[in-house]
Amino acid sequence: GLASRQVGGIPDGLTVHYVSQEVHLSEEAMGLTAVALVIDADVERRLLMAEAAALQASEKPDVGRLQARNHTRRNSAQVGAISNPPPTTVQAVHERLDEIGADSVELRATKLLQNLGFSPELLARPCSALSGGWRVRAALAAAMFARPDLLLLDEPTNHLSIGAVLWLAHELRTS
Repeated sequence: GLASRQVGGIPDGLTVHYVSQEVHLSEEAMGLTAVALVIDADVERRLLMAEAAALQASEKPDVGRLQARNHTRRNSAQVGAISNPPPTTVQAVHERLDEIGADSVELRATKLLQNLGFSPELLARPCSALSGGWRVRAALAAAMFARPDLLLLDEPTNHLSIGAVLWLAHELRTS
């Protein structure tokens, strides 16, 4: 009830992430590697990337209009500079992506998973080829990567080695 905001009076602006003992992934998520699953949890990055793509697509000139404009300019007696488009938010989006370290997400996600015990071989597998325990670890890594305001964990140490438990305890204290 708390994770779904049915109880507790959690403010709307507060982000909540819940990791249960048994992780049920969507069909789409099952096809992802653990690294891709973790990266996908970075909602801000995902939204910024989509916004950047949409803005860039809307800025691409229509080839037909561009050719017509060039033809008109060549045949025109007017000599004038083409006005530069006003600054767009594409730059602002890319600046925010830089601020959140979007270019290092794969490295950070991989490191997080390695700290939870993932070997290079496990990192290469799709989630559908991981056992339930490794899926829980991947979900835990995704939750931590998302940096929610409130992280709810249902017995997160069940599938962890002692080294991973100590690492997790340290991360939760210092995050």
